[in-house]
Amino acid sequence: MEPGTPWPQTDGAPLSLFAVLDTDELAPWLGSRPSARLGLVNVFRALRRDIDECTIICADPAHAVETPAPPQEEILTMVGLHVAPIITLPSVSGEYGTGDPVLETFDYRAEPGYDEDHWESSTERFVQGPLGEEWHYYCRDRQGFLPGDSQAFGWPHIDSWIGMRADGYEHLLTLSGDLWNDNGFERVMVPPSALQTGKFTNAVCEQDGLH
Repeated sequence: MEPGTPWPQTDGAPLSLFAVLDTDELAPWLGSRPSARLGLVNVFRALRRDIDECTIICADPAHAVETPAPPQEEILTMVGLHVAPIITLPSVSGEYGTGDPVLETFDYRAEPGYDEDHWESSTERFVQGPLGEEWHYYCRDRQGFLPGDSQAFGWPHIDSWIGMRADGYEHLLTLSGDLWNDNGFERVMVPPSALQTGKFTNAVCEQDGLH
C-alpha cells in the first residue's frame, strides 16, 4: 500500500489481505474497462466469519511499499497467478436466476416453441441452452479454463450464480478455494462506479460452491 495508509479493520479487528490485483499488468487486455487508473487493487476481508463485506484499497505502484500485516485471525499463503486472456459469457444472477441485465431486455415471445407457462431465464435461453456442453469443452480445450478457476474482470463462468446483492454490480475478481486446499470459490463484486472513479465502496464478497 502507499506509505501512511492504515491497515483496514472491522469491529476493531484487522482484516486479512485476500488478494492484490495489478491492473497495470492487466491493462493490455482490459480495453476501456476500467476507465480509471486503479494501479494495485488490494482486497481485504474477514476470513472464516459470517461477513461478506470486503474493503478495497488502491495504491499507485510507483509509491506502494510492502506493508507488514498486524496480528490477525488468519493470514493466507501468498499464491502468484499469471495473466491469460479468456472469453467469458453471461452467468445466472439475481434471486430468481434472471440472468444478464442486457439479455433480460430481449423479448422472445414470438420465438418458435415459446411456452409462457415454462419460464426460462435469458441466460439459460440464449447462452447456456444453445451452447450446452460445447462451452465447457471450448473453455477447457481452447482456453485452459475450467469452472471455479480464478479470474479477474469479465463475467464469471456461465455456471456460476450471482446473488441478489450483486444485482447491478460488476465482477472484479474470482478466487478459487483450491489455492488454499479449500472447496468452491469466492467472488468479489463492486458497483460500476468503482471502476470509473477508483473509489471502491460497498464491495461484496460472495461464496459459491460451484466445484
